[in-house]
Amino acid sequence: MNLVGLGLFGGAAFAANLVLFHFDDAVIDEALAGGPTVPVLIGSAAVFAVGCALFGATLIRARVFPRIPSWGYAVVLPLFAFLTSLPDSLLTVALHILVGAVLVRLSAALWQVEATALSTSRLPVAP
Repeated sequence: MNLVGLGLFGGAAFAANLVLFHFDDAVIDEALAGGPTVPVLIGSAAVFAVGCALFGATLIRARVFPRIPSWGYAVVLPLFAFLTSLPDSLLTVALHILVGAVLVRLSAALWQVEATALSTSRLPVAP
């Protein structure tokens, strides 16, 4: 669910930041006023938020990765899904930085787990 939500939310973010950005305000208002545009965007954000919450809960429960970034994934990323539609402000900037920090820390922890697994394995490692 997290992967599907990430794809949907990434597509919605792409459309909002790189497609709708270049249209006139009247065209954007017309696109958002009628039809399925708004429900689809909200649905993609909801799938992304639920997927992140479930994946974060799995990270917390597994206790393999650090707790703070695992909780951050479960809490901050779902907030990110719904608060990014707000106008640019200090809150949205801080939220982007916080999401980036959570993802960087989880990535670094993944590298540490992989390095530990390689150093403790009995299989020969290619040079």
